[in-house]
Amino acid sequence: MNPIHNIPSFAICAINSRVLIVRYARFIIRNQHAAEDIADTVLLLIWEKRKTLYTHQLVRTFILINTRMACHAWLYRQSLFLRQQKTTVRLLNGNSTQQPEISKAHSPEIPPSTTYTEKP
Repeated sequence: MNPIHNIPSFAICAINSRVLIVRYARFIIRNQHAAEDIADTVLLLIWEKRKTLYTHQLVRTFILINTRMACHAWLYRQSLFLRQQKTTVRLLNGNSTQQPEISKAHSPEIPPSTTYTEKP
């Protein structure tokens, strides 16, 4: 039987899992507010995929994998933001008016959120 097939069982799973997700995300990204946002995103993803998650162990694996992927995507976006700020500061100090483009070779595309689900 699916462990999160309806709203009451999902609520129990969400209450039990949210702390795990926030702690794991905070461990990876070192930002409490972003970790809470990631937890909400992962819980929403669990709800959307609830019909394909058959066991409690599969739910936990799904949570950990998707939390890690969301954290890495967040870190990647932060690195792009910092790189852009650094370039802007350098341009302002050098009095240059050209805005350089970030090379696509140095900023690979983030793959769409893939999920790990399997049927027993």
